[in-house]
Amino acid sequence: MKKNLLLYPFLLTFLFACESNDPEKDTDGQKTTKTNIMQLTKDGINVSTVRISEDGSKVYFAANSKSGAEPAITSNISVINYDASNERKLITAKGTVSNLVVGTKQSMMAFASNYKNNNANESEMIVTDINGKVKFRLEHTKLYKQTPYMILSSGKILFNRHGNYSGECSCNTIWKIDPDGKNEVRLNEKTDLMPTHDATLKDLTPDERVILFTNVLGGTYTMQIDGNNLRQLGATMTPVAISPDGKTILAHRNVMVNDKSTIQVFTMNLDGSNIKQVTSFESINSPIEFSPDGRKILFSSNKDHSTDQSSELYLMDLDGSNVERLTDNDVTEEAYGFLNDGKSILFSTKKAGIKTLYVMKDYSN
Repeated sequence: MKKNLLLYPFLLTFLFACESNDPEKDTDGQKTTKTNIMQLTKDGINVSTVRISEDGSKVYFAANSKSGAEPAITSNISVINYDASNERKLITAKGTVSNLVVGTKQSMMAFASNYKNNNANESEMIVTDINGKVKFRLEHTKLYKQTPYMILSSGKILFNRHGNYSGECSCNTIWKIDPDGKNEVRLNEKTDLMPTHDATLKDLTPDERVILFTNVLGGTYTMQIDGNNLRQLGATMTPVAISPDGKTILAHRNVMVNDKSTIQVFTMNLDGSNIKQVTSFESINSPIEFSPDGRKILFSSNKDHSTDQSSELYLMDLDGSNVERLTDNDVTEEAYGFLNDGKSILFSTKKAGIKTLYVMKDYSN
C-alpha cells in the first residue's frame, strides 16, 4: 500500500552535479540518468525521521536540536511540500523523535520519543492530531520500547513493542491500539511455525487485511490484521515491501555468486509462490521500494564500485531487466521512496553529522 514510508533507508552515495540531459554509460554499458537535484530542508537542520504522505505530495520530518548548553534534546516536527514550498512547524516535542508516522486522512500523527530519560533503548509512543495536539501516550517502562509503524484507515495504530519476554529474548512484538489509546491487542504469538516471540513489521496490503513481517531468525511471514492465518513464505528471505496492487512481495536474501557472499533482490507472490531472483550482480543489492505504478523496483547496489563502502541508486523492471543507474557517488545517502506520483525520489545526505533532505526531480526524463 502507499504507506507512511517507514522504509528502512539504504546507504547510498551521490554526486550533486546532475544537470545534463545526455545519458552516460557506466562500466556495464547501462544508462546513467542525469537528474535535477533540489535541496528540501535548510542547511543545519538535522533530520532524524521522515515520512511521505499517502499521495506523495508532502514530506513530514522531525529535526533534533539542542538548546544552548542544555542537555535536553527537543525535536521539531514539520511538513513541507515535495517542491519545497509551504514548510510549516507542527509541534515541538521533548526528546529525540523517531519512527514518525502520519495519517493525513485520519488527521493523526504518531511517533516515538525518549525524552524521559534520553535513552535510545526506552521510548514511549505519542499520538497527536495532525496539528500536534496530544491525544494519548503509551509510556515506556524499563522493559519496553514502543515504536509506531502505521495509522490504519480506521485510526487504529499498528506498532512494535520491544521488550524482554520470559527471559527468552529481547524481541519485537506486533500490537494494535484504538485511536483513543484503548484496547491494546497483541497480534503475534510464539508458535511451532514461528518459534520465537519476535516479529518486526514491514508492510501492509492496500486493503489492510494482511500484515507482512519478519523476525530475528530471518524469514518472510504474513498474517491477517487480526493475527490469524500465520504463514511462513520464505525461510531465508527478508521482506521489504508489498506492491501497490497488493499481489507481490519485494525481498532480499544472501546468495553466493562466484564464491562471494552477496545480497540479491527477489520477488514472490503474496502467498509465497512464484519466487524469482531478479538481480545476480556480484555485489550487495538492497531493494528499497516499488514505484507507485508497480512497474519498477528502486534499489541500491555497490556493483559499480571496487569496494563495499559505496553504493548507487538504481531502477529496474520487475523482472530485473532495463537496469538504470540514477546516481554517481560522492557522499553517503539514504533513500526513502517516491514523491509526486512517482516522478521524484526523496533521499538524504549526511555531512558532519547533519542529515539534509533532497529531492531527485523527474528522474525518468
